[in-house]
Amino acid sequence: MLLAYLGAHTDRLAVEAERARTDEPDAVHQVRVNSRRLRSALQAYRPLLDRERTEPVVELLREFGRRMAPARDTEVLEERITGQLAELPEELLLGPVQAFTTRHFARLGAEARAGVLAELDGEHYARLRAALDALLADPPLTKRAARPARTELPAVVARSARRLARAVRAANDPAEPHRDEAIHAARKAAKRLRYATDLATPVVGKPAKRFATGLKGLQTALGEHQDTVVARAMLRELGARAENGFAFGILYGRDTARAERIEEELP
Repeated sequence: MLLAYLGAHTDRLAVEAERARTDEPDAVHQVRVNSRRLRSALQAYRPLLDRERTEPVVELLREFGRRMAPARDTEVLEERITGQLAELPEELLLGPVQAFTTRHFARLGAEARAGVLAELDGEHYARLRAALDALLADPPLTKRAARPARTELPAVVARSARRLARAVRAANDPAEPHRDEAIHAARKAAKRLRYATDLATPVVGKPAKRFATGLKGLQTALGEHQDTVVARAMLRELGARAENGFAFGILYGRDTARAERIEEELP
């Protein structure tokens, strides 16, 4: 089960990388999704794998994700901010804010696009592809990996569930001085748990499907919170640089309110 999952997403990563080279819609997003699924599986299912061999691959995947992040982040921010500006009443759009926003993201998008091509044509991605192929050709499985999937996979998923529980407790701690970072850590733990559950679903069946469905709501809320964190940083920059930052201030206030609502509902 584990090797089938790793193989499928390794293949999918290669396909989406080729689509990203030609700038096809959603390709960069899918590249990142498949690389995250691979990294999450290697991390969540560590008891079934030789970590000495998998940890270097995990680090290659982590660095790959960091290098591809600006392109996806730019896409998400542009869609979010331009969409919100379009929803504002005309009397609140003081100054040429829409044209300014379009120019700003055109520059960021061009830089991010160049970064994607440099990464996909570079040595780091080639090393990652070779490492994934080597891992699949000679799987670093432990003795525990020979146990029945129906009992072993849920037991490993439970480790990720406990990790999420700890992360959510930390995010709900009123004494936590860096709550945005704590909530982001909980989001990553929720994502890892959902991916681990997806891997186990074919042998576990309906209980795993129900569990994964429940996780989606939490992951969506935590993702929306993180979007507000990233968007507010960009809105501050846009507001400071624009001829008139009034509209960006309105959007900043709305995102602050969204984040506070999510924080109140998180427990």
